[in-house]
Amino acid sequence: MAAVTPDDSVSGALTKLQSHLSGLAGKAAAYQQENQLSAAELQQLSESASSGELGADMQAAANLVASGQDTWQAMFAGDSSNAGLLVSNFDRSASENSAAVRAGLGT
Repeated sequence: MAAVTPDDSVSGALTKLQSHLSGLAGKAAAYQQENQLSAAELQQLSESASSGELGADMQAAANLVASGQDTWQAMFAGDSSNAGLLVSNFDRSASENSAAVRAGLGT
């Protein structure tokens, strides 16, 4: 029986790590794809935000999207310097829906 060398152990561990990383990358890509807004949802968001219904920050965000200076996807992903414009809408939504969330979680 051949002895297992440290190189063999490291090689085996590296192979396992690469396999796990590949699996995680696939899961991350699937998660991102599943959590993309549809064209209809993006249109509705743009309309609601442009009208001011979602507040001044969201209206500013919609103007940036409409002018081609930014995208909803980049802002929601945090890849845009304008992502902060979404915070007030998130805060308002969380405040308005906190009771329903707590009820849904059974707390």
